[in-house]
Amino acid sequence: GMYLQYDKLNTQRHNSVNDACEDKSGNMWFATVEGVIKYDFQTGESLHYTVKNGMPSNVAFRILPDDNNHIWISTANGLVRLNTQTEEITTYTEAHGLVTRQFNYNSAFKDEDGTLYFGTVKGFIHFRPTDVRPADEKMDVHISSLDIQNGADGRKVINSSAVSEVKSITLNHKESSFNINFSALNFIAPGSVQYAYRMVNLDRDWISLGERNIVYFTDLHPGSYTFEVKAANLANSWGDDITRLHITVLPPWWTSTTAYVIYAFFFLVMIIYLIFSWQKKERRNMAYNMQIFESKKEKELYQAKIDFFINIAHEIRTPLTLIKNPLERLLKSDKIGEKENNSLILMDKNVSRLLSLVNQLLDFRKTEIEGYRLNFVRTEVVSLLSETAKRFQDIATENNLLLNLDLSVQELYVFVDREALTKIMSNLFSNAVKYAAKSIVVRLHLSSDYETFM
Repeated sequence: GMYLQYDKLNTQRHNSVNDACEDKSGNMWFATVEGVIKYDFQTGESLHYTVKNGMPSNVAFRILPDDNNHIWISTANGLVRLNTQTEEITTYTEAHGLVTRQFNYNSAFKDEDGTLYFGTVKGFIHFRPTDVRPADEKMDVHISSLDIQNGADGRKVINSSAVSEVKSITLNHKESSFNINFSALNFIAPGSVQYAYRMVNLDRDWISLGERNIVYFTDLHPGSYTFEVKAANLANSWGDDITRLHITVLPPWWTSTTAYVIYAFFFLVMIIYLIFSWQKKERRNMAYNMQIFESKKEKELYQAKIDFFINIAHEIRTPLTLIKNPLERLLKSDKIGEKENNSLILMDKNVSRLLSLVNQLLDFRKTEIEGYRLNFVRTEVVSLLSETAKRFQDIATENNLLLNLDLSVQELYVFVDREALTKIMSNLFSNAVKYAAKSIVVRLHLSSDYETFM
């Protein structure tokens, strides 16, 4: 191997070398308590890197090279990445996710896969240099999972691959409560990434989450949403890179478009049914009113006819009364012969019959107006029956009919309406005279219990 003389490094200034390594160009790098020294074997020159050149501290502990022309130096005030070609120095501290900026002496290791390990006063850190991104580089946020709280059906998790493939997801109304997990691709300082999100159609402004990389949503209303999330880089710049996930929450079936179409159809059917029912009711009411109107008109016409006949009856009764009174006086006179007397008797009977008919018509009218009321009085019905029969004796004789009364009793008193009973018997005799062939027999029969008679 090659031997390097100590006086080449100026032993008076650099009397403590903590670590050394060789880069890909063959240059040697030394970590000392007063900075980092680069020695070029070809030229024999050395360069000194201190806080004046951008180092966070002059006390350097360990140096580890990576595979990309960088060396990583642990110091008393942070972790340094130094580009061996451009000599650019980048310092990482707690602001970039380190647990502390105070590293330990003689505590560093490089694994076979290129992973670097450095010990600190609060434990060790490890990372792959290829995963470390520049502080001002834009942060890409990756949605890692969507965790659905499915109520009684349990928990449902949709992993990152499924979400990344479709960029959108559709949930039913029972899956409206969920949380979204996400992370930025930063491996050197994942805890220093700042996140912000908003749910389009729900939030107007961006909502800062700090370092929290999970968002919860509870009972989202049915509709279309777009979840947007972004991250700030290590230089605290948000940039314009936004990760989006389109989310559709379906309504329950009873509030879906199809359901509303069905509701509208049934509502329309109900309206049509109500219209037809109303029209049918109106037609029925119109028919009923027309029937009432026609009935009223018929009643008025009937009333007019009755009034006409009543007026005629009144007009007839007056002349009949004027005729009957002289006839009765003539019948009482002794100056009239037998033949004329018989004619007068016949005339008197017919006048009496006409008066009876007129009175019945007037009584009918009175009954219509006031209602017919029976007037029960104690009446001897045998004599009443005999008197009524005598009125029809001459008519029966003229029609060659024999009118006989078969009375089982000579005298019978009962409580009857005299006028009503007289009218009934008169109608019976009248019909008998009209329709009898040879004879008329009237029998008065008294029942054994004396409660009824025929």
